[in-house]
Amino acid sequence: MVRPHRPRHRLNRPFSGSNRLSRPPPFSSGFEPPVPFSPDLSHPRRRTGIAALPPAMTTLWLANTAALLLPVSNLTNLLAVDRLGMSTREFAGRLWFPQLVSITVTAVLLWVFFWRRGRRGTGRYRPPVAEAVADPLLFRVATGACVLFVAAILLEVPIQLAALAGAALMLAAFAWRDRSKLTPALFPWQLLVFVVGLFLVVPTLSRYGLASVMSSLAGTSGGSGGDGAYRVAAVGAVLSNLINNLPAYTVVEHVIPAGERDLLLALLIGTNIGPVITPWASLATLLWFEWCRRRGVRVPMLTFVLTGAVLVVTCVTATVGALVLTA
Repeated sequence: MVRPHRPRHRLNRPFSGSNRLSRPPPFSSGFEPPVPFSPDLSHPRRRTGIAALPPAMTTLWLANTAALLLPVSNLTNLLAVDRLGMSTREFAGRLWFPQLVSITVTAVLLWVFFWRRGRRGTGRYRPPVAEAVADPLLFRVATGACVLFVAAILLEVPIQLAALAGAALMLAAFAWRDRSKLTPALFPWQLLVFVVGLFLVVPTLSRYGLASVMSSLAGTSGGSGGDGAYRVAAVGAVLSNLINNLPAYTVVEHVIPAGERDLLLALLIGTNIGPVITPWASLATLLWFEWCRRRGVRVPMLTFVLTGAVLVVTCVTATVGALVLTA
C-alpha cells in the first residue's frame, strides 16, 4: 500500500487563509468581516483536503461573535457608540470579558458541529506551499494602513477621519500599482442606500406604534438588571433574524431609557451574535452567502439554521451572563 507523502500534520486548528493580495476590499469590509476572507473559502478544500463548510462557517460565526470589542467592529457598534457616550478604551474595557466568553463558546461549538474528526473531511492535512504575494509593496502598504487605522482608533481619532485616511491611502496605492482593480463595484452603494433608508423608515414606524410594541417586548421599563439584559438581548437576536440586525438594533434602541448602558450593551450582544440563523439577518451574512454561491461552497440550509440557533441561544446567554457578572 502506498502511504501518503510526508510531512503531514494533524488538523488541530480550524483557521487558515492566504497572504495573496489580489484586489482592494470593498469599503464596507471594515465593518463586515466575512467580506475580505470569503474569497479564500475554497482554498482549504482545494489545497489541503479540508471540507469547504467548516472554514466557511468559522468565517461567518466568528465575524458575528468576535465583533464586540471595538466600536468599529461592525455597523451596530457604530450606531451605539454615540448613545453610549463611551471612548474606545472604555468600550473595550467594558466588553473584553463578554467578548472572550463569546469567542470561547463559538470555538467550542465550531469544533462540535464542524471540526470534529469525521466532519472536517480529513483527519490530517498536507501543509500547502505558501503562495507568493503578487505585489509585496502593495501588501505592505495595505498592512500598514490596517495597523494605522487600529492605532488611530485606540488614540481616539474620530472614526470617520481614520477610515477616510485609510481609504485614501489604499486608493492612492492601487492607483499607483494596479489601477485596473479600482472599479465602481468597490463602493458600497447598496449599504449606503440601506442605511439611509433605515434612518428614514424606523423613526416613522416608531411614531406610529412600533416603539410601544418594542417596549413591551423588551421590558425596558424594568431597568438594567440581569433579567432585563437577557430580555433585551433575546429580543434583539430574534428581531435580527426576522428583519435584519441594523433595523432591529435601531428599533429597540429607541425604547431603551437614557443612561441604561448595560441594556444597550446587551442589545448589541443580541444583534451582533444573533444574525446567524437566517440568510438576511445581517449584511455580512448576505454577502457571505453570495461568496459561497460564487465559490461553489454548498451550505445545507437545515444545518445552517439549526446550528445557528444553538449558537445564538448558547452564546447570547453566556455572553450576557458575562456582561451582568462584570457590571
